[in-house]
Amino acid sequence: MNLVNFDHFGIYAGNKKVIHFSKKKIREEPLSKFVEGASNGNYVDVMSFSATALDQVSSEESYQRAKSCLGMVGYNLVEANCEHFALWCRTGEAISGQAFGSNSMLFKGQGSLNNI
Repeated sequence: MNLVNFDHFGIYAGNKKVIHFSKKKIREEPLSKFVEGASNGNYVDVMSFSATALDQVSSEESYQRAKSCLGMVGYNLVEANCEHFALWCRTGEAISGQAFGSNSMLFKGQGSLNNI
């Protein structure tokens, strides 16, 4: 019995692979592995972003940010989770609605657009 449903976030890396924060580490895995948890009452969804967000950070820049974090550790359910990571990659803001709107400092200075 699964008492808590959650959304899992990641960045699509092409070739049916996803970069995501899982098992306390940022890793690249096959899409099939990424969606395994969906069978537990959770689901996979593709997020959409406003035109403003898309203008500020391209899909390629999002991917480069995600790639720059491969191997990073420091997962924390409230302070640094998969949603913080994916939203930081896509928008530059490491925020998690599932973690009560908390902001993460884990990605500050990591893979900034100036460094990519």
